[in-house]
Amino acid sequence: MPEFEYEILTHEGEAKKGSIFAANERTAVQQLQSQGYYISKINPKEKGKGWTSLEIGGVSLLNKTVLVEQLAAMLKAGMPLVESLNIISEQTKSQQLKEILATAARDVSNGVPLSTTFSKYPKVFDKVFVQVVRAGEVSGILEKNLRYLAAELRRQYELNQKIRGAMLYPIVIICAMIGIGIALMVFVVPRIATVLEESGGELPATTVAMINISRFLVDYWWAVVLIIAGIVFFFWWLSKQPGPKRAFSSFWLKVPIVNRYKRKAALAAFSGTLSNLIRSGMPIVEAISVTGDTMKDKIYGDALKRIAERVKRGVGLVESVEEEKNLFPPLVLGMLRVGERTGEVSVVLNRLAELYENQLMNEIRSLISLIEPILMLIVGIAIAALALSIITPIYTVLGTVQ
Repeated sequence: MPEFEYEILTHEGEAKKGSIFAANERTAVQQLQSQGYYISKINPKEKGKGWTSLEIGGVSLLNKTVLVEQLAAMLKAGMPLVESLNIISEQTKSQQLKEILATAARDVSNGVPLSTTFSKYPKVFDKVFVQVVRAGEVSGILEKNLRYLAAELRRQYELNQKIRGAMLYPIVIICAMIGIGIALMVFVVPRIATVLEESGGELPATTVAMINISRFLVDYWWAVVLIIAGIVFFFWWLSKQPGPKRAFSSFWLKVPIVNRYKRKAALAAFSGTLSNLIRSGMPIVEAISVTGDTMKDKIYGDALKRIAERVKRGVGLVESVEEEKNLFPPLVLGMLRVGERTGEVSVVLNRLAELYENQLMNEIRSLISLIEPILMLIVGIAIAALALSIITPIYTVLGTVQ
């Protein structure tokens, strides 16, 4: 939605500047005039204006969680919103968040909704975050919605921490293997190669291959770095394109072992996000559509968009989800059916989110316990192959000397 910068005169005759989001300039003027302001100037905001490091970087999930928790607590205590934003801005250690909150406090004091200010920073605050805040502002239950949002953000943060903790050991082992292998090829093998080649004996094929790889790494290290950087950048760019993202999602959902983790992660994200949006007071059709927009797995995101369209046409929620039964298992359908009967869909979805998060963590731990011995076996094979490639020609040389 376009953004317009304005200069106005308040009821007291005070001149103020600010910005407003509207479908067009006429709508922006009507919104400001409906508040009794006299408009002295209004123009579309220039593209690129205000584009700062806030849009380039991001605010950590922990910082956002703490922000929402503190803001909810201050509002519950009866503290004004502007004062709460200023206090949190002074306390936070994130420079990006500090500047955002200072801007938010200034905008709110000028009559701009908090959700409108947050929507200016889509790289920091996603659609769910903004929509929950907006729903709270419209319905007058901002503090309550912030508590729901804080609980969801805290759960996401704790799940991410558990996954990182579980993945730390295999990542360290893999990085150590790669580092040691490169160090041996660059610093150790060249010296041994010189001795072996001076001996004049015929070298085994594995030793010749290892020496050639070592020389390539030493002589063309810059090419290796450029190739690796190019590959990483290419796949990063590819992952940002809608078509390839859907293709990757579809591919991983068909891989026998990986698909279990992908499905459980997607179902946990779907359940938690939709539960939070419904509890915040958002209409069910809009809540499903926003959930689809925020899904990392584009296959599930597209499915939720189709479900939202069916519900909008009057089809029941369970019947709409059931048409995507290849993505949503019987457990989800059964729980949603119970939720519809009892009128507690958000509660049921929250329980589903917890269930799938626990299952996801248990399966990740099982996978890690399986990967550890495999990694040890790979390390052992690599060391044995390297040792044989070096020791075998040495024994050959010693035999020739005798």
